[in-house]
Amino acid sequence: MKNFLLTFNGIMPIVCLIAFGYFLKRIRFLSAEGFKQIDKLCFKYLIPIMLFHNIFTADLSSILNWNVILFMEAGLAATFLFSMLIVPLITDTPEKKATVVHGFGHGNLAVMGIPLISSMFGAEEVALYTVMVAASSPLVNGFMVYEHTHYDKKHLNFPELLKKIFSSPYLCATLIGLALNLLGVKFPAFLNTAVVNIKGIASPLCLISMGGAFEFSGFREYKKEIIWSCIIRCIVIPAAVLSAAALAGFRGAPMLALTIIFTCPSAVATYSYSVGMCGDPKCASQIVVYTTVFSLFTIFAWLFAMLQLGMF
Repeated sequence: MKNFLLTFNGIMPIVCLIAFGYFLKRIRFLSAEGFKQIDKLCFKYLIPIMLFHNIFTADLSSILNWNVILFMEAGLAATFLFSMLIVPLITDTPEKKATVVHGFGHGNLAVMGIPLISSMFGAEEVALYTVMVAASSPLVNGFMVYEHTHYDKKHLNFPELLKKIFSSPYLCATLIGLALNLLGVKFPAFLNTAVVNIKGIASPLCLISMGGAFEFSGFREYKKEIIWSCIIRCIVIPAAVLSAAALAGFRGAPMLALTIIFTCPSAVATYSYSVGMCGDPKCASQIVVYTTVFSLFTIFAWLFAMLQLGMF
């Protein structure tokens, strides 16, 4: 019962915030354009500030775990290769293939993962998770740029690839926080309070904005892509990677971080990449919406199962 309540109390605040965002959309409190502006605010400033502060204030000597970081990178690479092999069997056009591969391979790690760990566990787990999110960014961004370019039949421009990888606000903010932490920099009290206050609104506002972007109008048109995305992103990939992690001996905070990373739904960036590169934006938006809703149940199940098994 204790594990059930811990998991329930961790996932339900996320459900409520997403539902509140959807409610605001339904009563037209904010327009679609208003929610888009909030998305930009979250992506460019609020989440990067939150990631920065998590690393800036962390005890790095106690959280850096290269074994779990390397395992995560291997899991992400395997997920990408699996996606490239399986997606052509699921859908047909290059635009849909690029979109579904992105949906399989890129999880919503910051928006979904950090508030979940924060509500269920302690600061050490959040700090380790933040480091792993940053470490995943170059690899995932590189894979996603490559696959969208591949399906668009365009020549891959290596300097452009590097620019897209290292211009990620998440990665830049984490690297700055890491550098200042290692240099022993301290903020004056007023500035630290301001950063803490901004950090405090990041996750709730992002989840509300996510709910406000929900649109359930394309299920019939993209039924096959949506169903397979939910099954593979939320069930098949976690089952494979977490089984391997358990066999490799990961437990505690590392296993918790891996569980969140590989059970998160498809990233909102699935839509952004589909708009800016080869992809089907409407299909992307539906994959993000339905994997997010489905993951609210599957993340609960994965976390509860891991707690019952004593993995963390």
